[in-house]
Amino acid sequence: MIMKHAQKVKKRYLTILNDMAKNRDSYVKNPEKDFTRKRKLSFQDTINTIVTYDAGSIGRCIKRYIPKVEKTPTTSAFLQQQKN
Repeated sequence: MIMKHAQKVKKRYLTILNDMAKNRDSYVKNPEKDFTRKRKLSFQDTINTIVTYDAGSIGRCIKRYIPKVEKTPTTSAFLQQQKN
């Protein structure tokens, strides 16, 4: 029962995240610039990392939650992207 609820919550979260990505202009400061060029972290990955961030270093958090990225962005790059 608990797993089914957790799966429903995760599915809903991912649906919301995808909807946000489709309408990202509504969630960024400068829609004409933010997330317009190809980056190591997509809009979804950036939001997911921020939402799921827990105690510890940002570098470890990035590596844990975004293992698919070949060249993990630096902590500085992530923080700069987060400000946008």
